[in-house]
Amino acid sequence: MFDKLKKHNLQKLAYAIEKKEVDKPAQSLLKIINAKKDFFTSSSCYGRILLIDFVGIKGKSKFIARWHRKVSFSEVKKALINSFGKQIWLRMEPFILHISCRNLLAAKKILKIKNKLTFKRGGVFHITDNRVQVELEGTQRMEALVKIGNKQVVSDSLLKKLVQVANERFAKNSKDWNKLKKEIKNL
Repeated sequence: MFDKLKKHNLQKLAYAIEKKEVDKPAQSLLKIINAKKDFFTSSSCYGRILLIDFVGIKGKSKFIARWHRKVSFSEVKKALINSFGKQIWLRMEPFILHISCRNLLAAKKILKIKNKLTFKRGGVFHITDNRVQVELEGTQRMEALVKIGNKQVVSDSLLKKLVQVANERFAKNSKDWNKLKKEIKNL
């Protein structure tokens, strides 16, 4: 059953890559994981910087702009000027990776890597007879309220600093992703 699930998920991934719905920097690690017989990926995000109208209710928030890379102050400022929402937040969200493992032994291998790399977030989040699902998440998170209604609530100098911090955290997130890729490659 695991092999059938893996085949189905790899078909879905190939379609998503074709439609450019998979973060380009994430693809090489996904390929490495999916080439191993005891693993496949079910979802991932390389990490992102975004502006979001966040209302605190799942499904009700609205993306204003999102980037899976470092951003410039001018990009953020332009998106902010052209946006309206109840509460607009600048966020840096770390990578997230869901790996389906053939069994508990395979899941333990992924969790050993998590511990070796000292990632704080991650663990088994679902077990069935057919697979064990592990989630790994980076820790480089940042969020700041930057606009309420049509009023920017931080100065441009503070917004520049927030963008700088988001970019620094994104760079650290990318290094963590690459460390993870190296360790999984050596499994």
